[in-house]
Amino acid sequence: MGGLAEAYVAKAEGAHGHPHAAALKMAKRACRAALRQGRLFHGGAPSAMRCQGTYEWVRGKHAAARRWWERNLSIAHKLGAQYDVGMTSLEMGRRTADPALLKRAEAVFLEIGAELDLATTRRLQESLAAAL
Repeated sequence: MGGLAEAYVAKAEGAHGHPHAAALKMAKRACRAALRQGRLFHGGAPSAMRCQGTYEWVRGKHAAARRWWERNLSIAHKLGAQYDVGMTSLEMGRRTADPALLKRAEAVFLEIGAELDLATTRRLQESLAAAL
């Protein structure tokens, strides 16, 4: 549901100047659309909220990002959406460089057998450990 929004957020993150601003504008619209869809299809809400959080982080609104991610985790837990819990923990850990969040993501991915995401999480953990 948030695929288009995620693409615009990624584009904004890698751009500067006018392309950055234009991508953020498109990301804002796409995130809003994903959130509206999430109200209709509750299973898509965690993904949309994760994307909204990342959008807020990229635009420098870290407190807002954390609020969206926490809402995401609350709903994902209620829905039993373990993969979303893992992905949000991974995203939060990546952005905040918090080893505990990456450890939580690792545990979720290990439990559900998400090998590719588990490998990504472990690479991030190694990079973070090397940077310290």
